[in-house]
Amino acid sequence: MTPIIPSSSSASSLRASQLPAYSARLPCGERMLLETPRIEQRDTGTYSRACGRETLILYNQTEGMDTPVYRRAGRISGAVAIKEAESISNITVQLRGSMEVTLRALGCTTKRILRERRALWAVHGPGSACPATLPFSFVLPLQFRDENQTTRPLPPTCTVTLPGFFMKIDYSVCINVARSDPQFQGFSIDKTMSVPFHYRSGYSTSRIPTPSRRFLHDIKTIPEEWRQISLQSLGLADAGTDTINVSLFLPSATMINLQDAIPFHVQLTGRASWLRHFRAPPGDSGSQRLLKCYIQRDIVVNMHGRPSTRSIKIGRENLSTCSPPRVDVAPAESETALDWSGELRCDRDVLVGSFDAGLIKLQVRHTNP
Repeated sequence: MTPIIPSSSSASSLRASQLPAYSARLPCGERMLLETPRIEQRDTGTYSRACGRETLILYNQTEGMDTPVYRRAGRISGAVAIKEAESISNITVQLRGSMEVTLRALGCTTKRILRERRALWAVHGPGSACPATLPFSFVLPLQFRDENQTTRPLPPTCTVTLPGFFMKIDYSVCINVARSDPQFQGFSIDKTMSVPFHYRSGYSTSRIPTPSRRFLHDIKTIPEEWRQISLQSLGLADAGTDTINVSLFLPSATMINLQDAIPFHVQLTGRASWLRHFRAPPGDSGSQRLLKCYIQRDIVVNMHGRPSTRSIKIGRENLSTCSPPRVDVAPAESETALDWSGELRCDRDVLVGSFDAGLIKLQVRHTNP
C-alpha cells in the first residue's frame, strides 16, 4: 500500500481548526509507550574558592552547589585569579583521582587513576610579569589503566563505609603556586590548593517499559521489552516433595537511570494449597510482606588477588497483588499461579550505578523473592 503524502499546496491550505488537538499530558485511556529524553542544558554558573591571595574559579556549574560536578567526558574550564602577581614564579594546575580501600583483614591500599598536569605560567627572565588571571581547560578522560595495564572506564566518585570495610573514589583540581621569597633571594614558597569535585560517569538515557498494571497483557504484546528469570526450588517446610516455581520479569534494558521507577512482575506457580500460604487472611493489610523484593548492590574488592564482597540494600519496592487471585477459587490440588506487580526504586541517596575499576567493582543483582 502506497502512503498518500499531501502536496505542499494542499498542506499549506490546512486551517488551524483542522489540526488535531495536542497536549503534553496523557488523556484518559492513553498511555505512554516511549519518551525521548530531553537534552540536558549546560549550567552557566560559577564555583569559586579563595585561599589567601589565590582564587580558583570553575565555570559551567550550578549556582549554590557546595561541590563542583562533572559528567562523562566533561570539560573542566576555569581560571586562577591572583593577587600580588608580581611575586609569582610558577603556577601549575593538576587533575587528581585515586581509589582507596581498607579491609580489616587485608589492610589498606591506594591506587592513582587520574593525573593530568598543565603549566599555566613560569617566570622566563627579568621583568616578566604574571597575569592577574590565568585560564585553563581539561577534558576528563573516559578511561584509565589499572595496575595490570588493563584499560577500564573512569569510575565515578563514590564512598562506602561498612563495619570492617571502607572504600573511596575521589577527584580534585589542584593549584600549585610558587612565589619568590623577598627575604631570601633565589628561594620560593610553594602553596597548594585542592578543590574536590564529583564525577558522574553514568549515561543519562534509558528505555524501559512504562509502569503498567496490565503486565499479563503487556508481556504478550511487547515481549521484547521484558526478560524472564526462573527458579524451581522454592520449597515450603511442610510441602514434602512439592516445589513452587518462581518467575521474575524485569525490563530487558541493560542500562536504567538511577531515578527511574523499574517495573517488575513476580509469578509463583504450584499447587493451590501451597500458594495460599502466600495469601494473608482477609483484612490483613500486611499480606504483601510475605513477598519482599529489593535492589541489592554487591561491592567486590580484589586486594592482593583475594576478592572480598560486601552487600547492601539500595532500593525498595512498591508491591501489589494482581487481581483476581485465582488461587482463592482453585481446587486445592490443582496447579495455579499467584501474581504480583510493582515498581523498584533506588534510595534517594544512591548517586552511583554499576562500574568495574579492577580494584573495586560495584554491581547490582536480583535476589530471590
